Amino acid sequence: MKNQGFSYLKRIVRVVAISYLGIVFLLYFFQERFIFFPKVLPADYKFQFSGDYQEKVLTAGEAQVHSVLFKVPTPKGMILYFHGNAGAMDSWGHVGAELSRKTGCNVWMVDYPGFGKSTGSVRSQQQLLDVAQAFVNEIRRDYPGLRLFLYGRSVGSGIAVKTAVDNKVDGVILETPYTSLYEMAKLRFSWFPQVLLKYSMPSVQWIQNVEAPILIVHGDHDQVIPAEMGYKLSQKSNRSTYVLIQGGDHNNLSEFDAYWEAVLSVLK
Repeated sequence: MKNQGFSYLKRIVRVVAISYLGIVFLLYFFQERFIFFPKVLPADYKFQFSGDYQEKVLTAGEAQVHSVLFKVPTPKGMILYFHGNAGAMDSWGHVGAELSRKTGCNVWMVDYPGFGKSTGSVRSQQQLLDVAQAFVNEIRRDYPGLRLFLYGRSVGSGIAVKTAVDNKVDGVILETPYTSLYEMAKLRFSWFPQVLLKYSMPSVQWIQNVEAPILIVHGDHDQVIPAEMGYKLSQKSNRSTYVLIQGGDHNNLSEFDAYWEAVLSVLK
């Protein structure tokens, strides 16, 4: 009886171990499907944005990265905007148009590889950082002397932080940011080994090396990325200002006057 019981226990352990390894395997090799939710747009899709805008395509690695530049007659600066993990420019572009109109800055919004009209697909963290750097280089070439601000929203916040470390910029705005994607993964998959996460985005480490002023804005009702992460991030840099929007959630901060007051203060 003891041998039968031990044999049964071994089978249970074996099944659990195989199941665990199988799930870990799927999460590792299909991480992009758990993090990014792109919407694909046809190449001839016609946008309907207000104001003056121009579609631009930059080559970054093997991808042709589509973007939209919202322009004002006499820009006070350039805002390079990295959006969240879902959708495409057909919905994000309205955010850029409003931001440009209210700030008096040009706003250049980037669709990641595989998003919107961009070709390819998201393949690595470094690829995303290379895309960001390609746009910074283009801005420095085409708009020399124009103040440059980086804007990272949600998943784009990590891209903005690391790009600010690698380049001299005039300011950084982080909307609903995380401390790291590893910490976000722990909230949902606490058992997933950190070493296997290809998209760690350790903003909490990177932000300590940002020399520009940083605005971190979060909503106290954010159900996607806890506001505590934004606060923790702000504590890692003496260049940061933390603004908590009462009643704000993950997607509605621009509806609050406090949000615009904070953003405009950074751009000044």
